[in-house]
Amino acid sequence: MRKSLLYLKMFRIKQWTKNLLIFLPAFISPYEIGMQSFFVLIMTFGLFCCSASIIYIVNDWTDRELDAKHKNKKHRPFASKELTLQDALIGLLLLSVIFIYLCLEISKVSLGVSVLILIYLIQSILYSYFLKNVTLVEMLIVSTGYSYRVLAGGLSINLLPSTWMLLTIFLASLFMIAQKRLSDKSCAESQNQLRASINAYPEAFLTSVTSISAAAAIISYILFTLSDYAQVKFQNPYLPISSIFIIYATFRYLQVAIASSKAHDPIQLIIQDRHLNACVFFCLLFIIITNSI
Repeated sequence: MRKSLLYLKMFRIKQWTKNLLIFLPAFISPYEIGMQSFFVLIMTFGLFCCSASIIYIVNDWTDRELDAKHKNKKHRPFASKELTLQDALIGLLLLSVIFIYLCLEISKVSLGVSVLILIYLIQSILYSYFLKNVTLVEMLIVSTGYSYRVLAGGLSINLLPSTWMLLTIFLASLFMIAQKRLSDKSCAESQNQLRASINAYPEAFLTSVTSISAAAAIISYILFTLSDYAQVKFQNPYLPISSIFIIYATFRYLQVAIASSKAHDPIQLIIQDRHLNACVFFCLLFIIITNSI
């Protein structure tokens, strides 16, 4: 039983929450998809979950010695030596079989999703072994992964998302990644606990990146709601007002991240904070109600 729980921890199941971005295009246009399209979305979600877990295993095994020195990361299965290389290989084999099956199945419906997921996988592997050691590039690479998820969701059901939407997701991701790096630096007891690329960032620089990317994400969302795409798609003159929820959510995330040093795990921060949960709920409720007026 404990072994199974360690495997789930190795797969980082909690991080699969990020892949819910795949369903964003379907949420925007729910009346334009049927059961077959929804099934394709589920396969796309499964593909990204498998690929993400593959990358997590590779990355955690590579960083196990460095993670063992970190206050928050030392409890990971490889860093704590609860799992071995054999466990990593078993996990990779299992995930790879599922990944290949799903990739072959979805290529029958949307070749674009298969190509995009392979690009994401290759990019992530390059990140694990090389790009994560290149300052700035490593943050940009991680941030693009979130836009890939939205784009993949759109490609799978032939509903391409707006360029403004992809840009907003990228900038919001960059905001959280920069704040995560800042949290990692503040939680580290010495520079030896962090990789060189993170140590190379002055805290003042990361603070500036956080502020700039947060502001840019808010502006990008406002421009999205005012764009011809959004006006034609939603025909909702009240949509720009939803920017208030985005602004509040951004400020609330920043407040909690700074006050509690929880930004090292953005997913946990978002899930556990009731204010953010309420903000998301009321934002969705506002959009649904105003769309029906």
